[in-house]
Amino acid sequence: MFVRRDKILGLFWPESDERRARSSLSETLSRLRGSLGPNVIVTRGSDEIGISPDHLWCDAADLLVASERGDKAEIANLYRGALLDGFFLDDGGGFDH
Repeated sequence: MFVRRDKILGLFWPESDERRARSSLSETLSRLRGSLGPNVIVTRGSDEIGISPDHLWCDAADLLVASERGDKAEIANLYRGALLDGFFLDDGGGFDH
Protein backbone atom coordinates (compact mmCIF):
# COMPACT_ATOMS: atom_id res chain seq x y z
CA MET A 1 0.00 0.00 0.00
CA PHE A 2 1.36 3.40 -0.98
CA VAL A 3 0.68 6.78 0.61
CA ARG A 4 1.17 10.16 -1.01
CA ARG A 5 4.05 12.20 0.38
CA ASP A 6 1.86 15.28 0.84
CA LYS A 7 -0.48 13.27 3.09
CA ILE A 8 2.46 12.17 5.26
CA LEU A 9 3.72 15.76 5.42
CA GLY A 10 0.35 16.95 6.72
CA LEU A 11 0.21 14.23 9.38
CA PHE A 12 3.71 14.58 10.80
CA TRP A 13 4.71 18.17 10.03
CA PRO A 14 1.45 20.17 9.83
CA GLU A 15 3.01 23.41 11.11
CA SER A 16 6.02 23.33 8.76
CA ASP A 17 6.20 24.93 5.36
CA GLU A 18 6.38 22.45 2.49
CA ARG A 19 10.14 22.78 1.92
CA ARG A 20 10.97 22.14 5.58
CA ALA A 21 8.42 19.29 5.86
CA ARG A 22 9.83 17.59 2.74
CA SER A 23 13.33 17.91 4.14
CA SER A 24 12.18 16.33 7.42
CA LEU A 25 10.49 13.50 5.53
CA SER A 26 13.63 12.85 3.47
CA GLU A 27 15.75 12.74 6.62
CA THR A 28 13.28 10.41 8.33
CA LEU A 29 13.16 8.06 5.34
CA SER A 30 16.96 8.00 5.23
CA ARG A 31 17.10 7.02 8.91
CA LEU A 32 14.44 4.36 8.45
CA ARG A 33 16.34 2.88 5.50
CA GLY A 34 19.49 2.88 7.62
CA SER A 35 17.73 1.10 10.49
CA LEU A 36 15.43 -1.25 8.57
CA GLY A 37 17.51 -1.89 5.47
CA PRO A 38 17.45 -0.39 1.99
CA ASN A 39 14.58 -2.48 0.61
CA VAL A 40 11.89 -1.87 3.26
CA ILE A 41 10.83 1.65 2.28
CA VAL A 42 9.78 1.74 -1.37
CA THR A 43 8.58 4.49 -3.67
CA ARG A 44 6.26 4.65 -6.63
CA GLY A 45 7.21 7.61 -8.75
CA SER A 46 8.26 10.68 -6.81
CA ASP A 47 4.98 11.22 -4.96
CA GLU A 48 4.22 7.91 -3.19
CA ILE A 49 5.90 5.98 -0.38
CA GLY A 50 5.19 2.48 0.85
CA ILE A 51 6.55 -0.43 2.84
CA SER A 52 7.58 -3.56 1.01
CA PRO A 53 5.53 -6.48 2.38
CA ASP A 54 8.34 -8.80 1.23
CA HIS A 55 10.75 -7.14 3.68
CA LEU A 56 8.59 -6.06 6.63
CA TRP A 57 5.44 -7.63 8.01
CA CYS A 58 2.84 -5.21 9.31
CA ASP A 59 -0.16 -6.45 11.24
CA ALA A 60 -2.15 -3.30 10.41
CA ALA A 61 -1.67 -3.87 6.67
CA ASP A 62 -2.76 -7.50 6.99
CA LEU A 63 -5.72 -6.40 9.09
CA LEU A 64 -6.77 -3.98 6.36
CA VAL A 65 -6.53 -6.69 3.70
CA ALA A 66 -8.49 -9.15 5.85
CA SER A 67 -11.12 -6.49 6.47
CA GLU A 68 -11.46 -5.77 2.74
CA ARG A 69 -11.92 -9.51 2.13
CA GLY A 70 -14.41 -9.80 5.00
CA ASP A 71 -12.25 -12.52 6.57
CA LYS A 72 -13.53 -12.37 10.16
CA ALA A 73 -11.38 -15.26 11.37
CA GLU A 74 -8.20 -13.54 10.18
CA ILE A 75 -9.33 -10.22 11.67
CA ALA A 76 -9.85 -11.90 15.05
CA ASN A 77 -6.45 -13.60 14.74
CA LEU A 78 -4.65 -10.32 13.99
CA TYR A 79 -6.43 -8.10 16.53
CA ARG A 80 -4.57 -8.02 19.82
CA GLY A 81 -5.51 -5.29 22.27
CA ALA A 82 -5.87 -1.53 21.94
CA LEU A 83 -4.53 0.05 18.76
CA LEU A 84 -1.48 2.20 19.53
CA ASP A 85 -2.35 2.17 23.22
CA GLY A 86 -0.37 4.91 24.95
CA PHE A 87 1.12 6.21 21.69
CA PHE A 88 0.98 9.95 21.04
CA LEU A 89 2.85 12.62 19.13
CA ASP A 90 3.66 16.05 20.52
CA ASP A 91 2.10 18.58 18.17
CA GLY A 92 0.85 15.74 15.96
CA GLY A 93 -1.89 17.90 14.43
CA GLY A 94 -4.54 15.66 12.94
CA PHE A 95 -2.63 12.45 13.65
CA ASP A 96 -4.62 11.76 16.83
CA HIS A 97 -7.87 11.77 14.89
